[in-house]
Amino acid sequence: MFMINQKDKGISLIQNASIGYILVQLMPLMMKLLVGIGNSVGIAAPLALLI
Repeated sequence: MFMINQKDKGISLIQNASIGYILVQLMPLMMKLLVGIGNSVGIAAPLALLI
């Protein structure tokens, strides 16, 4: 887009691509966090039923 004199659209595309790349790279961390939360809730739920 820079080469055909559409600088604003080119910058927008680069920004969107970089945000997408960062989100894809953070997905394993997010999944580990969700699994950890799910495991802690899964362990706490049966204990709450005993009380």
